[in-house]
Amino acid sequence: MDTTEKLINNRGPRFIVLFYFIIVLLSFVISLVISSSVSEKAFENQTDALLMLASGNMNVTQIPNESQIRAGEKIFAEYGICSDMDVKLYKSYNDFRREVFLSVFIWPLIVSTVWCIVSVFRLMKEYTKMEQMRQKCICISEGRKYDGAYNDYDFGTSLRLWNSINDLGEKMDYCTETLTSEKEYIRDFLYDFSHQIKTSVSVLRLNSDILASVENITEENKNELYEEITSHIDDVEKLVLSALKLAKMNTGVMNYNMAEHNICDICKRAVKKISPIAGNIKISLNCSKNEIIYSCDKMWLCEAIENIIKNSIDHAECTTIDVTAEETVNSVVITIEDNGKGIEQSKISKIFERFGYKNEKNGMNSVGIGMSIASKIVNAHNGEILVKSSLGKGTQFQIVMLGY
Repeated sequence: MDTTEKLINNRGPRFIVLFYFIIVLLSFVISLVISSSVSEKAFENQTDALLMLASGNMNVTQIPNESQIRAGEKIFAEYGICSDMDVKLYKSYNDFRREVFLSVFIWPLIVSTVWCIVSVFRLMKEYTKMEQMRQKCICISEGRKYDGAYNDYDFGTSLRLWNSINDLGEKMDYCTETLTSEKEYIRDFLYDFSHQIKTSVSVLRLNSDILASVENITEENKNELYEEITSHIDDVEKLVLSALKLAKMNTGVMNYNMAEHNICDICKRAVKKISPIAGNIKISLNCSKNEIIYSCDKMWLCEAIENIIKNSIDHAECTTIDVTAEETVNSVVITIEDNGKGIEQSKISKIFERFGYKNEKNGMNSVGIGMSIASKIVNAHNGEILVKSSLGKGTQFQIVMLGY
């Protein structure tokens, strides 16, 4: 936007120019009235002084009195000069009035002109700043960087507004990055989820088609198909429930009911719940104390421990799993250790990624949503999960929770 557009398209400069002309017009009228009044009064006094001199009073410093004026009028009666004569008859009247007018009018004119020029200049400068802000907002809305420089060393409203726009831009950049990241996460999640559930859905469809199409099917085969369908339905249900839990944790809407609980009791409960699926794997529990009190959500922390134990059952190919709980000076440590085949160092970083680690020998239940859920639960309890593993010797998971 150039200077002409700024002057024409904005109310501020038009108002200043209009106000300037109003001031000039008022100054003109006031100066005209003052000059006429002063001139008339001056020439009336001049007439009275002339009549006083004509009466014989030669003291020009004396104020004329009525008797002197009347005496002078008698002398000048034949010339038509009296105290009531029209002062405009004086030859120098107009020149005198013009001088008085210019003397009175010139100062308001100069002051108002300077004010108008300075005001318009300052306003144009503010419009230039506003135009920079507009360009900055356009760049922010289009996701571009603003290359223009903003040089304003006046710590006023304009600078504060500019800083606020910068803050808004940074927040929008952050929101854009977050939304992009969330979009990628949802895309990857849906892809992984559909990939994991596809096998079970295919098996369910195949078995249901067999039941619908085969006429002379034996009761034994029916039961086998029914058990297989039920098993895959359970798998799909568990996967969906786990995916919903993970989604709630990622969106930050999960509510944890924090209260003081005995960590040993939570570990016992986790071992008891997971033992039925352990098969020939022996799970042992050892607590350094009978009571280790920590502020936590009992249900969710128990699930985190269960998920880690189940991960060892599904993937470690172990015979024993040892669960221990102990407290240190400033932390509570829960250790789950197996004597299985161990994990390659390159794969340890993928353990807590959703669907990140998969054992091909196991079914859908062994896919790593549980470990991702466990990690988020522990993080919500001001803790982290540490992993130590050696090939052929086993794996150790440590839940370290601080500030209890």
